This record gives sequence, C-alpha cells and structure tokens, in this order.
Amino acid sequence: MRFETNFPKEFWDQFERLEKIDDVAPKMLQAAAPIAVDAIKKRLRPHRQTGELIRSVKASKPKEAKVGGYILKINFVGYDKTRKPTPSQPRGVPNAVKAAGIEYGNATEEPKPFLQSAAKDCEADVAEAMQRKFEVEMAINGTK
Repeated sequence: MRFETNFPKEFWDQFERLEKIDDVAPKMLQAAAPIAVDAIKKRLRPHRQTGELIRSVKASKPKEAKVGGYILKINFVGYDKTRKPTPSQPRGVPNAVKAAGIEYGNATEEPKPFLQSAAKDCEADVAEAMQRKFEVEMAINGTK
C-alpha cells in the first residue's frame, strides 16, 4: 500500500525550523535568563540583610535534559560569609538554605514567598525575549 500527500510550503518551513532547535534552544534560554534573575533579585530586595543572598542569584548554562528538551537553572550559589560558621555549617550558611527559609519559613519566621511572584512578574518578558531570539536565529540561518 502506498500513501502520498502534498503539504504546503509553510509546513515544511516550520518543520525545517524544528530541525535547528538544538542549536537555537540554548541561545533562547540564555537570552531569557537575565530577565528571570533580575525578577528574583527584585523580589528579594525587601528581605535584604547583607546583600549576600541577592548577589548569589546566578543562572547556569543551558543543557539538554535527560528526558528531552533544554533546561537552564537559576540557583542561589555560595555561602553567606557574614554569618559565623557553626560545627554543622563550617563554611557558613548556604545561600540556598537562606532562600528556602524566606520562601517556606522556619520555626521562628513566617513564610514570605517570592519565587512564584517573581516568575509571574517576568513570564511575559521571558517569553518575549525567547521569541525574539528565536526569530533572530531563524533569520540568521535563512529559515524565516
């Protein structure tokens, strides 16, 4: 049995774009990362004590996920150098632990969520930056 069909040129153009997604996706994530980092830093400002936590917000390099697609993580890196080391934390308090304490609270403080609101604040700008980067890359590659 034989099956034959003709697809419009636009369909093939879009399909060709998808073939180049492995080159473009990391660039799209890199274009959007500073926007998300800035949104998190902005939401952290009311919780500023020393500035260590705000300065610790960093974006990783994009990488291919094990289940397909690409990911870029935004992390709280390093340790708060202004706090004294303890036997259980000889390098100081990890900034990720401080962020979790603000986000979810602890025994002495109520939660003050900031991550979800930061994500909502920058969602449209991130999508726009990624779309712009996609269009630029497709124009460079001559597939627009």
